[in-house]
Amino acid sequence: MPKKDLSLDAGLAKLEELVKEFESEKLDLEKAIPRFKEGVELGRKLKLKLDKLENEIKELRLDSAS
Repeated sequence: MPKKDLSLDAGLAKLEELVKEFESEKLDLEKAIPRFKEGVELGRKLKLKLDKLENEIKELRLDSAS
């Protein structure tokens, strides 16, 4: 079953949760590495999503200027 597309808000909340885990310094190395990978991948997905939204906004602004 395909994974449901993560909303921007849910993705940011998850990323904040991961950051808090690292800031707590309670993760051992075996748990930290997969969580770090998860955070990097989530960051990439959110960046792509934000880039897409930015492009949509630019297009809307160009359309409204014509």
